[in-house]
This record gives sequence, C-alpha cells and structure tokens, in this order.
Amino acid sequence: MELYRIPGMSIAVFDKNALVWVRTYGVTQAGGSEPVTLDTLFQAASVSKPVTALAALRTVEQGKVSLDTNINDHLCSWMVPDNAFTTLGAKP
Repeated sequence: MELYRIPGMSIAVFDKNALVWVRTYGVTQAGGSEPVTLDTLFQAASVSKPVTALAALRTVEQGKVSLDTNINDHLCSWMVPDNAFTTLGAKP
C-alpha cells in the first residue's frame, strides 16, 4: 500500500454468493487517523461497470430477467432517463 500511496482498502472474498473472508487495512484518508472498518464506503469508480454487467448477466442465466427487459423495471432508488438504451438488449 505504501508503494502505491494507498491510504486504505478493504478486501472481500466470496464463494458461491457467500462471504467467506473479509479484511480491512489502513486509514480512510491519506494523512488521516480514522481506520478503515467494515462500514467504510469506497467509491468503486469504473470497476463497478464490469461487476454490474456480470451481475446482470448472471441474473439472465438464472432466468430472473431477460436482456430485453426495461432496466427501469428493476431499479429502486433511481431511474435511467428514457432513451434508446433503457432496455438491456436495446439497439439504437
């Protein structure tokens, strides 16, 4: 962490949808003293897109949703503005 100037992080390992190991390291801000805890929220940035895509495709595999379903039918706290891309399988 020191080499890459990472002040803090958390790591979680899942096996078949079950959390099997979790560990936190460091502090929440560079130069700070507040330790990273299990409740610390991190901004995932661009890595969230492929993780979300994988999760969506797994729900398709499980038959819970279709790629042609309007994504807004499954969102709770916010909505994607209506456009050519609001369905997972839409083509512009």
